[in-house]
Amino acid sequence: MTISKEVVTGDDLGEALGIDPVAKKVNVLADGTTIRVNSDNKLEAINSGGAGLDCDAIDQLPEAAWKKGTVVLAKQDGQCVRLTALESIFQEVGVGITANKVTAFTDDSFDVIVTVTNTGEGKNDLTNLVINKPNGGGYTLQDIHEAKQDVDSFDKTGELSYDIKGLARGGTFTVRFKVVPSEAGTFQFTAAVNPNTSLDLDGKNNTATLILSAQTKRDNTYVPSVDCPLITATELDHNTVLVQAVPLVSSSSTYVTLPETKAMNVFAERRTLKGLRIKLDGASTVIGYATNGTSGFYSLILSNGTTSHGVMVYGDDNNVSVKTDANAEKTGSAGFTFANGVLEITADTAIFAFCCRPTGTNCKWQTYKVLATVPTVSRSINVTNATGCTTKKTITYKSEDKPRSDSFERVQVIPSSVTVDRSRVIQPVISKSSPASADDKLIITVRAGTAAAVEFTSTDNYADVATSQGKTAISAGRVTVAADAKSTDSVNTKYIQVIVED
Repeated sequence: MTISKEVVTGDDLGEALGIDPVAKKVNVLADGTTIRVNSDNKLEAINSGGAGLDCDAIDQLPEAAWKKGTVVLAKQDGQCVRLTALESIFQEVGVGITANKVTAFTDDSFDVIVTVTNTGEGKNDLTNLVINKPNGGGYTLQDIHEAKQDVDSFDKTGELSYDIKGLARGGTFTVRFKVVPSEAGTFQFTAAVNPNTSLDLDGKNNTATLILSAQTKRDNTYVPSVDCPLITATELDHNTVLVQAVPLVSSSSTYVTLPETKAMNVFAERRTLKGLRIKLDGASTVIGYATNGTSGFYSLILSNGTTSHGVMVYGDDNNVSVKTDANAEKTGSAGFTFANGVLEITADTAIFAFCCRPTGTNCKWQTYKVLATVPTVSRSINVTNATGCTTKKTITYKSEDKPRSDSFERVQVIPSSVTVDRSRVIQPVISKSSPASADDKLIITVRAGTAAAVEFTSTDNYADVATSQGKTAISAGRVTVAADAKSTDSVNTKYIQVIVED
């Protein structure tokens, strides 16, 4: 038997409502404008009154640059979600420029390296690199060559410009070249990259600048003539031309001050100057100074584990200076021989100064200072085991000081493979009997949430003096950091520093 029932429908039938005659049901149209089916498969109304987080509300939010950890609201697979892992689409292209040194002498060379990197997650399609060199002359470029890693290809578009294609995550592109100055002065190089994308995270590292300074080894205040030419002094250990001192001028005389680091030649591999031979081109007469004085000056810290000798010799009249006027009274007496144009130091000394002049009448004295070095007394820390952290060591010197602005003016280290630490000097007078002291300091870096442990040994256990307890525990030969340690649990002692990064 068939039962008939009436169904009442409104005027909007066919718009939001519909009848299914087969299933004998009324269907509701969820078109996503006013009604939708949520994740629980239930109907819900869509707020269309402008309240909540709609486009107008989003327009009112402040703008901010992307950074790691940013959360973005989005629609994904029909659902509203928060996206937290967008790093894969972003790139971080940057450029840096460095040199093996920033000061040198004319006819010497700087080794310059320009490096382009991509530290982001996404691959960069095209980066333009332009290296701007100084205007004018006074220098030459030599040995330009390129290298790539995790880069698809590159095109050289100019002498120092490139199109870098397909720079992957962790990839690098490098340009190396030599700068050889022929004149004294400063030379500025600027490297700039254009990643050609709005997805580059940080534009601040797209430009880098390097300033090189070249100095002359000779006294530019000296006015040479046919009878009084500039003298060239060449040491015969490495055939290096020595730096000539520049005299100061007073109302009564010209002179070179001995107890200062200006214009000196440091022999990094010599503990004594005895036996050092110096060829003097253009010199006729030589006066040497080898008697130890009582004055001293800053000692320079060298990369081979030595410092420059700091006790100066007596100059003229047992003073701290050497007179350079043609008719000056000279009191230097010993410590060398001079024959066949070669000066040989015979005194067992770590510092020596000498004046020389040509044969001409009224030629001024030209002055040189040469120094040996003193090995540093060092204590070291050796890490035997480290987990959950990174470690590095720095060297601290007893009585180290900030250098004066002129501490490295025209300083030459022989051989040139040994460099000078330009960030600090040793203040007390350094000599063979009173060497500099240096200690390793261990720096441990731990990420919060990671348990870490370090085991170490030190010379005569000097690093065991500091202790701490708690989440960062320092004891004899061991450091532990708890997994729940925060940045506030960082500890800095004289010989051990623990840095906890949140």
